[in-house]
Amino acid sequence: MSRAFLHSRRCRWACTILPPPAAGSNEYFRGDRSRNDTILQYLNRTAFAPNALGTFGNLGRNRFRGPGFINFDFGLHKNFPITERVNTQFRFETFNTFNRVNLGLPVVNQSAGNFMRITTAGDPRILQFALRLSF
Repeated sequence: MSRAFLHSRRCRWACTILPPPAAGSNEYFRGDRSRNDTILQYLNRTAFAPNALGTFGNLGRNRFRGPGFINFDFGLHKNFPITERVNTQFRFETFNTFNRVNLGLPVVNQSAGNFMRITTAGDPRILQFALRLSF
């Protein structure tokens, strides 16, 4: 039995985005950046401004997508009958089989020094063996 999950997470930010004609206000970078550049600054910080006091800003909900998330899990199960009523089952399972780095969402607090920086990642590959006795 194997499962594969492929989806993209959405980010929620409550801030004001500057109008496109402003110098350097385009929130997207080119797609050919290195992984390290993406981690250090996911979106262009200069494209965002703090909200005026008591207002909500003009950035809609779920406007941007976070980094992609791809995960492959795999499992092998083998039954070994001992008697008519007693069985053992050997299990081998892997999680994140190909050990792909799944980056977390960027920091969205504008007052933080690491605004738009990715500081988390998903779990590495995990291997699991199990022996089950059922009677």
